[in-house]
Amino acid sequence: MKRHWIYLVSVILFCGTLIACTYIHVNYEKRYSPSLADTSEDSVSQNTIFNLNEAADYLRISTDALKGIIKQDGEKRRTTRPTHAYDLIPYVDLNGNLIFYRPILAKWIEFNSLNK
Repeated sequence: MKRHWIYLVSVILFCGTLIACTYIHVNYEKRYSPSLADTSEDSVSQNTIFNLNEAADYLRISTDALKGIIKQDGEKRRTTRPTHAYDLIPYVDLNGNLIFYRPILAKWIEFNSLNK
């Protein structure tokens, strides 16, 4: 009988810990990562996500020049391993649509400005 009580108390403590950790994690995300937690119209209207043309405008280069960089980085991906996260231009290919995230693109610019 004593063993059952120990098992029950252990399960209750484990569940309480799991609930507390979930609560802390959710509140941390809301407090310290508002851009990830906020999906309001205002955050979308700040243009943090670019398509190919918008990314080229942001970089102040032509769309063809950006396509050239992407092609060059694609060859690097196939032949060598990048040594840093920002060695290659950061983008996501969604069904042929290239998507760029502005804060990560800014870090790519900063890294390549300092290291090249």
